[in-house]
Amino acid sequence: MKRIGSLRKIASEVKRQIADYALKSEKPRTEVAQELQVILGNRSPSEDTLLKMISHARSAESPLDKPWHLDKTPDLSAEAIAAIFEVQLWLEKVKESYPTAGIKEWTEDFTNGEMTTTVYPLTMREALWISKLHKVNCYLTEPEMFFLAKHKQPIRARRSLIENPSRLWEAAKTYADYERLCVLAKTDFDTSRLDEALKSGSIGKVKYDLFSEYKSKKDGEVSGPKRRKE
Repeated sequence: MKRIGSLRKIASEVKRQIADYALKSEKPRTEVAQELQVILGNRSPSEDTLLKMISHARSAESPLDKPWHLDKTPDLSAEAIAAIFEVQLWLEKVKESYPTAGIKEWTEDFTNGEMTTTVYPLTMREALWISKLHKVNCYLTEPEMFFLAKHKQPIRARRSLIENPSRLWEAAKTYADYERLCVLAKTDFDTSRLDEALKSGSIGKVKYDLFSEYKSKKDGEVSGPKRRKE
């Protein structure tokens, strides 16, 4: 089977698929390349090209993916900073509700797998997306409407994301993750699908449509790889 050799000829969605798979796999890059060739079939680049793309995705670093601190974003409004703090507080409460055995899993993406007692850190990229999205109105989910009805509280069809830190976090993280993936894959960052999902209240679902869609021509859906520990 002839493989694609030039990066310019590789479809953008394939580039993102390769970067996402490379980041999530704990296997050596040669094995990852071989798995991707099976998964992608005739859409796959040559092995040499795959190896280069895998290495780039795993080694590329950006200041935007470092932990956020207030001094790093001096131009944010007080309202945006308050929204970021609300998400941080919510994340800390969620972390505290985890059993002790789950703390490592909760923090390993940001601490190289080491145990930690620090607050779950937001990245710069995530904090900036929180600052952009906190005023956006969204539809209430069915569980939220049920909760309000049960407690005889006013039910509004829409409310701003800042009123629900978990929804704000979900939206901001989806945008941030997709932005980072596009940067690593060297593709255009087109948010049109995310924007439509945000307006309709299905941002959580679209995240799974955009990420980890691995299919092989012969066997159908292929489960995503284990997260890389290194």
